[in-house]
Amino acid sequence: MRKTGANPQAIAVDPAGTFAYLANLNGGVAAYAIDATTGALTPVGSAVATGTNPSAIAINAAGTFAYVAGSGSSSVLAYAIDATTGALTSVAGSPFAAGNSPACVAVNPAGTFVYVVNNGANNVSAYTVDPITGALTPITGSPFAAGTSPQSVAVAQP
Repeated sequence: MRKTGANPQAIAVDPAGTFAYLANLNGGVAAYAIDATTGALTPVGSAVATGTNPSAIAINAAGTFAYVAGSGSSSVLAYAIDATTGALTSVAGSPFAAGNSPACVAVNPAGTFVYVVNNGANNVSAYTVDPITGALTPITGSPFAAGTSPQSVAVAQP
């Protein structure tokens, strides 16, 4: 397996269980194919560049988009996922502005909203998702107060 850098921070697996994505705090997201029998990881292409200090990653339920919290760049980055290869391609308009020190990112089960916890700003940025492009648009009133130093977010929806 290839080295991922000095500070692997977060990992997410696509809903089909075929690809894993690792956010490295020193910069970049590495993609891996998952062997269905053994669980072994095989690198997929080169790591994609990200903003400063990617700290969290989330994948939508369709497995078509990945969102990365850039804690050092106060942004959330969006990537389209190639269904065949697992390769990541930056979504037009990415990165999208978030609050200070984003620490966590979550996508609702329907894939229509993305939420980013801004640890340094004590709030949560909320976005609608373009279902075709994966681009993010801030929700009116966002960011929303979240108390002191929020660390994570979970989204439940019927």
